[in-house]
Amino acid sequence: MIISESSNRVNSRWLQTCVILCVMVVLAAGQFASASDKREGAVNLFDGKGLTGWEYYLIDPDLKMADVWSVRDGLLICRGKPMGYLATKKEFTNFRLIVEWRWAPGKPAGNSGVLMRITGEPRALPKCVEAQLQSGNAGDIYGFHGFQVKGDAARSKSAEGEMIGKLSGVSKIKANEKEPGQWNKYDITFSNGDLTLIVNGEKVNEATGCGVVAGKIGLQSEGGEIHFRTVRLIPFENRISTAKGTKPSVLIPKPGIQVNAAKQVTLGTGDSAQKATVRYLISLPQNYNEQDKCPLLIFLHGAGERGNDLNRVKVHGPPKIVRKKNTTPFVIVSPQCPRREGWKAEKLSKLLDRVLATTKADPERVYLTGLSLGGYGTWGWAAQEPKRFAAAIPICGGGNPSAAEKLVKLPIWAFHGGKDSVVPLSRSEAMVEAIKKAGGTKVKLTIYPEAGHDSWTKTYNDPEIYKWLLTHKRDQ
Repeated sequence: MIISESSNRVNSRWLQTCVILCVMVVLAAGQFASASDKREGAVNLFDGKGLTGWEYYLIDPDLKMADVWSVRDGLLICRGKPMGYLATKKEFTNFRLIVEWRWAPGKPAGNSGVLMRITGEPRALPKCVEAQLQSGNAGDIYGFHGFQVKGDAARSKSAEGEMIGKLSGVSKIKANEKEPGQWNKYDITFSNGDLTLIVNGEKVNEATGCGVVAGKIGLQSEGGEIHFRTVRLIPFENRISTAKGTKPSVLIPKPGIQVNAAKQVTLGTGDSAQKATVRYLISLPQNYNEQDKCPLLIFLHGAGERGNDLNRVKVHGPPKIVRKKNTTPFVIVSPQCPRREGWKAEKLSKLLDRVLATTKADPERVYLTGLSLGGYGTWGWAAQEPKRFAAAIPICGGGNPSAAEKLVKLPIWAFHGGKDSVVPLSRSEAMVEAIKKAGGTKVKLTIYPEAGHDSWTKTYNDPEIYKWLLTHKRDQ
């Protein structure tokens, strides 16, 4: 075959043009991807250069981060021994997380995991939900130390042990990993209680009913050298739905300002499930943006403030105190009970899930209080879900003494007027005595001898009750 010199020049120019076009396409694609990420608020948790923004825990306290994790040629390299994890200093609740990993080429594949919503004390396996990375098992989901994870009954797992605590999990639907030494991609979506795992473009697992808390993102060291080249997070917008036919309201208001909000929840399950709208006031403390976590105070009003006008909720208690400005350290949430209804724990619990998912409210410092009907609501909700709260202050209310055993570990400070003709003092006394009889030592009752039904004004105006609340954290 004969090729002329002129033909060579043409071919050369054609090749140069193709190369230039390819480079332009690649650069343009990178620009578009970058612009897309920027619009979505993407955060590169690992920038390919160092480990700024990360902290660590190892079971060997004498070792340093650099003894296990290093950055080389744009890769985050984990030696795999000893057991522990690398974690972000910041906390996240709802997000899409992209993680690219491979097992070290030429070495045996091992075990690791992507840890999410890490809370509690550091330990070999912290309280969190894990997207498994163990070779051959990528796509399995586990919740450690009581972290709730639900899924298809046929694939659900449960166990208990010293290292894992109370474990719940869901086995993957299918395997879609590449051979050890090749790069894999996790595309993880965590939205409220729903978790979806995609491996290399294929959906491999999903879970529902996951615990909704803000927590750290972690990469586990658990045997075998593993490499990461992408750890990118896209946080979801923190919005809630209002009643049907209205625009969604932003859940995160300006710090210091109390605003109206609403959340649609589903009550019950299956064919009997019903939709309901919870209207509430929410106020963030003035220094909200300066804090990593804030204590959360939930206030339940009395019978006279029921209805669909949130201004009625502002007449008493915490929402009255922060009506103009929230100078307290608390995120304050004040739901409104519909007319002719009582407080329903299921509805309130789902509102609490949403607040924890979309604010900096600390799940370890959730405090519950209420007056009159709200005092009854406080006793009732605390008895149904005592582990959700760090402490409670029921005022001029009452509860079911037969539920006292459920409240023995919860710090409770009850208040009542000695001359209350609406809710007799005996209602508070019965609850306190029943809890003490059941073995409770964290309950006390303050009686205002000359006060009538309004025992709340003096209580909520006393700074000592807020100091008392802040001395408590949720019992693990």
